[in-house]
Amino acid sequence: MLALATGATVTALAGCTSDGNGSSGDTVDPDEWDDVDTIVLEGSRQHWVGVSPAAIEDESNPTLGLVAGRTYELTWENVDGQAHNLEIRDGSGTILEETDYVNDEGETTSVTFEATEEMDTYVCAPHPGSMVGAIDVFTE
Repeated sequence: MLALATGATVTALAGCTSDGNGSSGDTVDPDEWDDVDTIVLEGSRQHWVGVSPAAIEDESNPTLGLVAGRTYELTWENVDGQAHNLEIRDGSGTILEETDYVNDEGETTSVTFEATEEMDTYVCAPHPGSMVGAIDVFTE
């Protein structure tokens, strides 16, 4: 059984979009994330959209569930041809992990990282008011 990491918080930032289906700011079900090691998103100026796992499919700025100490690959595709990147930040805004900038529609990039309890949000630096989502970190 997974539990929310001690001291971890879920933060919904101003400007987050919500589609009413578990978008950014919602607490995730740890059981839905137990076997996940790959996360796929699409990025556009309006928001991030979940592609996989199934727990985030078609959600705007979905909350990501990570297990502390596990390794993840997060891949995202640029779907609007604008310059984007993805940064994983702690609660004070410090960048813990990041992808390269992607400028062309259809281009993808990935980051492989080990989840830590400090991880709090993911955000696109050029579009922080609309492309931002929360991260829940669990312990085993």
